[in-house]
Amino acid sequence: MKKSKKKKNKKNKNKKSKMKKSKKNKKNKEKKKKSKKKKKKSKKKKKSKKKNSKKKKKKSKKK
Repeated sequence: MKKSKKKKNKKNKNKKSKMKKSKKNKKNKEKKKKSKKKKKKSKKKKKSKKKNSKKKKKKSKKK
């Protein structure tokens, strides 16, 4: 009896840890999605800055 009880407990513990892991994974996935969106935005900003710097260079050349 005692042995079987221990086994059951182990199984339950595993289930719980799996649940926790899956929850964590979900949160992590959501975070990754958010960070990806942020990264895309920042890339766009960088591109626009480059364009602006090119324009400025052209203007200075004309002078």
